[in-house]
Amino acid sequence: MNKKNKENISFHPGYYISEIIDDLEITQEEFAVRLGTSPKNISKLVNGEANISIELAMKLSNMLNTSPEVWLNLQKKYDLQLIEQSKKAELAKQIDLIKEIDYNYFVKLWDLPKTRNAEEKIQNLCSFLSIANLSILTQKGYNLSFRNGIKEPQQKNILSANVWVETSTKMGRSYDIKNYNEDKLISTIHKLVGMTTLSLDKCIAKIKTMLAECGVALVMLPYLKNSGLHGVVKWLSKKKVLVAISDRRKYVDTFWFTLFHELGHVLQKRIKDISYTWDSNENDELEQDADLFAQETLIPEKQYSQFLKQGIFSSVKILEFAKQINRDPGIIVGRLQNDIIIQHSQNNNLRSKIPEICFNV
Repeated sequence: MNKKNKENISFHPGYYISEIIDDLEITQEEFAVRLGTSPKNISKLVNGEANISIELAMKLSNMLNTSPEVWLNLQKKYDLQLIEQSKKAELAKQIDLIKEIDYNYFVKLWDLPKTRNAEEKIQNLCSFLSIANLSILTQKGYNLSFRNGIKEPQQKNILSANVWVETSTKMGRSYDIKNYNEDKLISTIHKLVGMTTLSLDKCIAKIKTMLAECGVALVMLPYLKNSGLHGVVKWLSKKKVLVAISDRRKYVDTFWFTLFHELGHVLQKRIKDISYTWDSNENDELEQDADLFAQETLIPEKQYSQFLKQGIFSSVKILEFAKQINRDPGIIVGRLQNDIIIQHSQNNNLRSKIPEICFNV
């Protein structure tokens, strides 16, 4: 650390001690002997590598006929200056981070104050998320494990993903839900499958209530730009779990698949981990298990195989099969497209979009 910084008014106390030693025309070693400390302590102090302690302030006051407060105040003034410099550096970093977050998302959904001032945006968002600074959310291990996410996530992906999960968590904690009951959840999943033919906006409240009875807080949160997330599972405690779903994929059938996929993760009961679903070409074994759980729950494999054997995937045949297994026809279309049996442009007239009201906060 330099003893003197031309940009600052306050200097480290060691700077003044160095001048005193020069004025006395003695060596640092002799000064140390006279002061009753070690040469190493004086060297570190002069070089700004050690601070003035109460004991050292007392010795300096006796040796130089000053008060201890003089030296302690010099140290305090210097420390406060370092804090201000650190705050400015951290603010500059956060200003870069806030540019990567869609602040209007929070203005629209949670009435955060509209502002163009970066510092105000930072303060408002940190307060909303109950965090000290945005830099915390750039840590890969803070909220999400990226083991099987984007191969090389950029800072904006990590940041936005963590912001989205923090927001979902904030909402989930506010929900009134019972303690987790696995048997009840399994029973509820069977009931939910029978609701896939209903209009989602008419039954979403009931779905949330049914899951809350099982200890699952279902949060429906609009997609946050750059987060890449479709769904997340996070245990809020050993007895309560969050399932958050975004509208990243706009179709009703993808909502149902994501819901059952995430409930599959809940049944894995990885309490210390966070399971998430986002754009990726890589899936680990647990992700694959969750996929298979959702597929089997929505379309039993035996019936699906029999349907495939027919080899005809017209709208009429899809509607017939959907009626046979009591499912939304969009679920059949989505599965056929995913399995590359039909093109992604085919039969989309049988898929319905998620009503925006389902993601009203």
